[in-house]
Amino acid sequence: MPTEGFGTLILAPQLAQLTRRHPHLSVDLLALPRMVNLSRREADIVISLERPTRGSVIVSKLSDYTLYLYGQREYLARKPLVATPEDLRHHDFVSYVDDLLFTKELQFLDALHRPERFAFRSTSITAQYEAVRAGAGLAVLPAFLADRDPVLARVLPQQGRFTRTFWMSMPSEAKHFARMQVTWAFLREAVAAQHGLLLAGQRCGKAVELRGAAVSVGPGQRQLHPEAAALAGLALHARCCHPCLRPAACTARGPGRHPRKPALQNRRPARTA
Repeated sequence: MPTEGFGTLILAPQLAQLTRRHPHLSVDLLALPRMVNLSRREADIVISLERPTRGSVIVSKLSDYTLYLYGQREYLARKPLVATPEDLRHHDFVSYVDDLLFTKELQFLDALHRPERFAFRSTSITAQYEAVRAGAGLAVLPAFLADRDPVLARVLPQQGRFTRTFWMSMPSEAKHFARMQVTWAFLREAVAAQHGLLLAGQRCGKAVELRGAAVSVGPGQRQLHPEAAALAGLALHARCCHPCLRPAACTARGPGRHPRKPALQNRRPARTA
């Protein structure tokens, strides 16, 4: 699940900055190796590997990211040289549990080599990374996770290169809530600042800044994606506990809507894609 590594390494440090800037905003980051059922109100904002195609929903492309085939250097030194995809038959592999795979976007090895057996499998990309690091075999890992580790090396960097996309979505009716606008805009900006890291595993030094001064984060009911179908990926809840910012027409879970757009000083309209 690349979204686990994405949420842990990329988003968590940035979301900490968001909550420092807005002390009354509470963010739950759910990095789940399963389908996120939005019809059951499991999330406010979803980051997935597949673009939603149904429902009244706002969708934005966050970023492409790159993955490569990796192996531990000591493992590669004691195993036969890998010069072509055919040479992979001499190697062990680490991957996902096929029966628990929640999206076709995580199917990599079939396009490169179909292993006869796997030395280790897990629903967690972090567990796969640690297994490869310990010398269990080869695995396709996100570059932003593996390139930072000097113990690992790319294998067949041309043929063993894959690109996937992170998509962000939220229900159209939630776009006027200030808490959603702030969180949505911040996520887009935070990910854009890490573009180089996501595509090639290179550190990006650009700091993420929230644009506009004195942003008031309003609450609003916990509204979610209206689509009955499930999406796989990261789920985020954005809530505000400041009592003076709660509109009378809204409750924590109630169906009412804010009678007017929440006030934001120096607010720019939320961009959609």
